[in-house]
Amino acid sequence: MNTAIRRSLLTAAIAAPALFLAACGGGDGASADGPLAENQRADDIILGDADAPVLLIEYASVTCPHCAAFHETTWPEVKEKYVDTGLVKYTFRELPTPPVPLAMAGFLVARCAPDSQYYDVLDTLFERQEQIVRSQEPREELLNIARAAGIDEEEFDACIRDEEQINRINDVVDEASAKFNVSSTPTFIIDGETYAGARALSFFDEKFAPLLGDQAPPPSEEDAGEDGEDAATPAEG
Repeated sequence: MNTAIRRSLLTAAIAAPALFLAACGGGDGASADGPLAENQRADDIILGDADAPVLLIEYASVTCPHCAAFHETTWPEVKEKYVDTGLVKYTFRELPTPPVPLAMAGFLVARCAPDSQYYDVLDTLFERQEQIVRSQEPREELLNIARAAGIDEEEFDACIRDEEQINRINDVVDEASAKFNVSSTPTFIIDGETYAGARALSFFDEKFAPLLGDQAPPPSEEDAGEDGEDAATPAEG
């Protein structure tokens, strides 16, 4: 990608004053006890039942190929089996990987969308990851995604200059390293434990079963997608 384009996006993302406040709601009803309350952030946008007994945190980047592969293959199965059934609540946390300016811009656009569309925007960013990263006009690619979420060009330009959101993402990144020792994407936090790399459905079956007890569904027989620490992209350091 053109270096000037990267530089201009990065400058836009870190230099200008906040002009547009993104919607940053989180789920209600988090448990007051145990790791759920300890590990959940006030700015998390929760997918699933806010009262679900298990919290799944994913640190990922919209420019990380392993993350895109996970979201294409394994994530729909995990979501259907655990999140859609009210057993697990899920939250996505930002951890930018190269090209960082594009990752940051994508994160900011997703946060500008209404909470109800946040995960739809993330899905689109993963689906179009390769064409965004390879494009000579990445701004136009991101703007088209923003428009589909009801964000006009003026709001888009304000979004990628939102200092409040940029500072929030920086705080998320700092906490990921300091609290959970996260250094690559995707990385998952389950019951306070850190697991690096894209994982298969059987991994989540194994980790969720003791936390769900009698509520745990039967383990899956087949897996799709990558699995293990090798299926990870180093975070920008």
